[in-house]
Amino acid sequence: MALEDELSCPVCTDVFRDPVLLSCGHSFCRQCINDHWTSSSSRNCPVCRQLSPQEPVSNLCLRNTCETYLREQNTRKERDEEHECQIHGEKIKLFCQTN
Repeated sequence: MALEDELSCPVCTDVFRDPVLLSCGHSFCRQCINDHWTSSSSRNCPVCRQLSPQEPVSNLCLRNTCETYLREQNTRKERDEEHECQIHGEKIKLFCQTN
């Protein structure tokens, strides 16, 4: 399983934004769990259906990990764009020829 999959909210499937932890141990984006609870009649976990009577708590470790991952992805993307042909938008390929 890819790292991005592990850092993705099971509701929106994007990398977590402001992740919170439920009492059952599952994490969600704060907005995703609030929207889910607003649309359903109970405060169940969308994954295991366990009742979550307490307010979710911020998952700081997961938030920091996601922020670092997204920063590294942006840096990698910027680096790749530096090696792109300005006319064709394709990656520039450099290689040596041997005779």
